[in-house]
Amino acid sequence: MSMNEQNDIHSMKIDGTPFSVLMNQAASLKTAQLARDRKKFDSYPKFIQNTLYHGHGSREDEKLVINARNIDIQLKNRFSVAEYLKNEGNKQYDDGNFVLAYSKFELAASVFRYLESTDHEWKSKGIIDMDIKDVQFYDDTTLQGESIKKFLCKCYLNISLTTYKLDDYKQSKLACDEVLRMDPSNSKAYYRRAKARLAPVHAGALEQEEALNDLSVAMKLNSSSCEVRRSYLTLRDQIKDQRKRDKLSFGGIFKRSSKSLYFDSEQELSASERRDQKDEMIRRAEFLVEHYRHSGNEKDEKELRIW
Repeated sequence: MSMNEQNDIHSMKIDGTPFSVLMNQAASLKTAQLARDRKKFDSYPKFIQNTLYHGHGSREDEKLVINARNIDIQLKNRFSVAEYLKNEGNKQYDDGNFVLAYSKFELAASVFRYLESTDHEWKSKGIIDMDIKDVQFYDDTTLQGESIKKFLCKCYLNISLTTYKLDDYKQSKLACDEVLRMDPSNSKAYYRRAKARLAPVHAGALEQEEALNDLSVAMKLNSSSCEVRRSYLTLRDQIKDQRKRDKLSFGGIFKRSSKSLYFDSEQELSASERRDQKDEMIRRAEFLVEHYRHSGNEKDEKELRIW
């Protein structure tokens, strides 16, 4: 198609609406429809979503995975491929190549847990939940199944570690969630999930409380770990200190008269500045009330609500 023909098409109008606008609208509708049809797929962590693509890859390591997934292959051969990929990931991690290490750990896990589509034309048609199968190659009732679950837990813990190094704290936490789904008594998963909760710059009081709970469980499961205990005590003290500062800042501030609401330099502030300062105090107090409510701290919540 020549450039002039392309320009003619884009300048066309249908019922007064330019063709290019109609095309953009159609594309938006298609995108919205696909989003509705793949909600479950989109709910999976990235490291599980990517397993769908590994089954159709052309790289050598992806070919290994495709062959290992063959239903007729012996379990020991499947394990051999998975262990090889995990060991390659360990080497890359030790060398500081965290992106490559992540890729190897993801591939290793995808030998036993992966997504596949029953529609062979999914690449052109798009991903639809009704066509997606979550294949989990293990049986909880067998010793072989337990071995596979332990292997998957190792891979997901390694994924948590590498994504943490890559500052992808959401995936790091989700990897720990996968471990705890299979092994609710895995202390490493609780510990690393706590670290992933605290790492983002936007992490606040709620994340601290959740992390403290994780560390508390990790400490009970592995009481001999000095690192876990030290992290728990440090975070516990930080939360206590913050609560004390919060009480000093907000505990009695609203019980005073409006004239004593500000510092001695109040006279130097304009009416607008005083109003902004008061609004900020109210906003922060409301945040604390919400935080105390979520954490079950009814006493402190009631103290602030008195105002």
